[in-house]
Amino acid sequence: MIAAKSLAELEVTAQQLAEVAAAESEVFDAIREPRSRQSANASLSLMLSDLESAGVWDREPNECRIVPTKTAHLAAEKHRIYSLAAEYGVVETTSAAKEYAKIGFVWGKELLPPEPPDPERKNHRAAHGEFLERSGTRGPHRLVIISHSDQDAVVTVARKDPGSPLASIYVRAGASATVKGLPASTYRVFVKTGANWDGGRGDFTRDCSYVRFTEKFGPPLDWQIYVLDFWGKDVAETEPF
Repeated sequence: MIAAKSLAELEVTAQQLAEVAAAESEVFDAIREPRSRQSANASLSLMLSDLESAGVWDREPNECRIVPTKTAHLAAEKHRIYSLAAEYGVVETTSAAKEYAKIGFVWGKELLPPEPPDPERKNHRAAHGEFLERSGTRGPHRLVIISHSDQDAVVTVARKDPGSPLASIYVRAGASATVKGLPASTYRVFVKTGANWDGGRGDFTRDCSYVRFTEKFGPPLDWQIYVLDFWGKDVAETEPF
């Protein structure tokens, strides 16, 4: 499975894996489990059950509305199927092999092959403080943005619709920026975070999230907001913009 060079090849090997897991599950369920290995028993049983349904998932748009390439999807599916075994920590139960062998259940010397390598993950970034959009009349007010996030963000100021912004500014992770010249009228603030900025699409391509501050901003005050990895009650999820 790890050596599969195409999705079609991975589908075949995943089906073979499912068939082997189903057969081994029948053997395992029929034997008397060693009492001393109750934790390992549960992990091994769960792993075999999950592997029985191993198969390749269809390519679907990610949280950034990006359909992955075939190469990226192949790598992701290898990791997902591999994790069906790895997540139960069964690789750590090989110390139980001798006990299982006594009652007729035997596995190889290595329960899991090496984990498949991660695909190369690009992380293009816009310049910090770059205005991606700016429109409308200027005024005397400003918005200070302080990032306490590990992700880059685009902060959008709009009267109502983030698709028609007064300003959109790129703020790199852990940095600060200021939007000056905001008009003397109320506005809303929208934030999208993610990785690997695509300037042509005007969005990130990975790990996207989209939120808006529930409070309206505006005169007579200047305002300061924080970009966080974990938002509080003053923000709400919103549609991608």
